Amino acid sequence: MARIFIALRFGDEVKKALVALQNALRAQGVEGNYCAWGNLHMTLAFIGERYDLPTIRQAVNEVRFEPFTMTLGPLGTFPTKAGVVWCGVSDGEAVTALANQLREPSRPMAWPIARRPSCPISPWCCAPHTS
Repeated sequence: MARIFIALRFGDEVKKALVALQNALRAQGVEGNYCAWGNLHMTLAFIGERYDLPTIRQAVNEVRFEPFTMTLGPLGTFPTKAGVVWCGVSDGEAVTALANQLREPSRPMAWPIARRPSCPISPWCCAPHTS
């Protein structure tokens, strides 16, 4: 099974800023597998390898939110062998509220959110991040 997460896809403006960050890291000698343009996203909820896609689709379709803006924030890393670099948001109230709706355990179509002990943000990866 694939590892499933719920994410936001970005428009070109945000992707350009993220690619500029990637290029700056490359210029500083940071090696790795950089995320391709079409795969840049913001993870809102990591579900894991055990899931029921129809249940997840229904729950996601029930979430309501207003359009919002956000500002890319500081970079961080997951302490893994892969050395994943992520980018946070500095004004993330709206996106955090959206992520919390998706993770709210009392929602009718709840699914288990995977625990990720290696996550520096939280073992439950509670902060939205771009990777």
